Amino acid sequence: MNNFLKIIFSIVVLMFIASCGNQTEDDQFETSKKDNTEEHSGVGKKVNKEYSNLDDDIIKELPNKVELSYESVELSKLNKNEPTDSMELVSSISLGDIENKKISLNVYKETNENNQCGESHETLSFLEFNGDEYQINECTSKSLLADDHKEDAIYLINHKFNSNQKLLLSGIELSANGPGRMLYLMYDMDSNEWLTFEDWGFPLLEDIDESNNITFLNQFPGLHFEGPDVNIYRWHHGKFERSIKISKAMGLSSKLISAIRLEQNVFNVLVQLEDEKQLSAEYKYEEGKLVKVNNK
Repeated sequence: MNNFLKIIFSIVVLMFIASCGNQTEDDQFETSKKDNTEEHSGVGKKVNKEYSNLDDDIIKELPNKVELSYESVELSKLNKNEPTDSMELVSSISLGDIENKKISLNVYKETNENNQCGESHETLSFLEFNGDEYQINECTSKSLLADDHKEDAIYLINHKFNSNQKLLLSGIELSANGPGRMLYLMYDMDSNEWLTFEDWGFPLLEDIDESNNITFLNQFPGLHFEGPDVNIYRWHHGKFERSIKISKAMGLSSKLISAIRLEQNVFNVLVQLEDEKQLSAEYKYEEGKLVKVNNK
């Protein structure tokens, strides 16, 4: 009898322990579920907070002053090279001269489609100067061959920065999945080297601060899901620099920008808000800042 009671007692104890174990797992599951919900809710709140900046109740007008910060631009060196036998010369475009030495852009088609830049929308280009040829280190656009598109694919700039030893010669369009991927060619008169850098858009030369000093800018007209924007370039304390995009300096998503244009030394900014509402303003460039001069 005593043994029977012991067995019954042991079974009850085991059932009680098992019940506690299951309850602990359920509690842990509920706690984990609660934590996940709170975390998910927190992320949701964060996203909503970010997008709430787009609400017209918050954005009543564009900022009165925009501080522009700058970042260094990496310059790549062009190396001397010669076309191969599989490259067919299609066009030679004059880019002017430096100290009476002529400069040409020679554009080739790659006849072997298995070689680099052999796709139908691609070309290869070489810069010819002072008896040498320098290969452009990216595939160039086939628009360089089309008379009706060539004016959008090559720009003659011929701009000297304040040092007068760095000549920004031209911009040529590179091959891409959309128009406007631009390679800028710069000649360093101190080292006699050809340097390049990339940006999306087209070049502008303007006296933006009315100081009679011409500034080089890159105007991005917008592409795919990115809105239009502008970068300002400068040679500063021995470094080549580019401003961050104006939309970023304003703290706005590029997707909101309907227009950023430079017209008669004035930056026109147009922002598209929800419910077809718009905000617009005009800015003047003053000592590294954009200062609002008018709400339109």
